[in-house]
This record gives sequence, structure tokens and C-alpha cells, in this order.
Amino acid sequence: QGALALVNFRKAIFEGRIPKDEALDGVMILIAGAVLLTPGFLTDIFGFLLLLPSFRRPVGKWISRWVQKNVKIVSLDPRGPSAGSSGKPGPDADDGVIEAEAEIVDEKSPGPHG
Repeated sequence: QGALALVNFRKAIFEGRIPKDEALDGVMILIAGAVLLTPGFLTDIFGFLLLLPSFRRPVGKWISRWVQKNVKIVSLDPRGPSAGSSGKPGPDADDGVIEAEAEIVDEKSPGPHG
């Protein structure tokens, strides 16, 4: 299952698609392996179910809906969070300048502690 997920992931990249479903499939297979290593009857059942594509598809759809509903994507755009498609900085935007202070240290002279 893991090798098939990797093949599907590479195929999606080759086709120019974002492999979100394939990546989620791979993560669920990885979780299935970890759960199968965990002792217990219920964890074994859940692990085996995650290895079945017919079980992974609805679980993956549920996870995708949950992520879209509950996870907020934060922009790392230096123009600020309110920069629109025009590229103009928003009211809270940073101008991209990082302020710093520097001190020249002469290696030949002893420091304050001798």
C-alpha cells in the first residue's frame, strides 16, 4: 500500500497536480503501520481498516472537510496579511525592513572583564 501511494504521489506531481489526496493517503498508511505496532485488539482493527482503500477514502474526505473548516491558513507574505492581489501593502503591513544594531569589537584590546 505504501509503495502504491508513493507511485500515485509521483504520478500526480508529474501530471502537474497538487498531490493532496495522495499525500493524505500516504499519511494514513503511515498511521496504519504505527497503529498496527501498538498493542491491542481495537488498534489492530483500526490499523487494518486504514490499509483498505475503501475505508481510507471516506476517512480522507472527512479529514479534508475538517481541515478546511477548522484550520486557518496564515500568509507569510511580507506585504502583510491584508495585502490584496494588487500587491499594495495593507494598513498593518511591514515594509520589509529589519532594524538591527551592530557593535565593532576590537579583538586586540581586552574586554571589560580583562
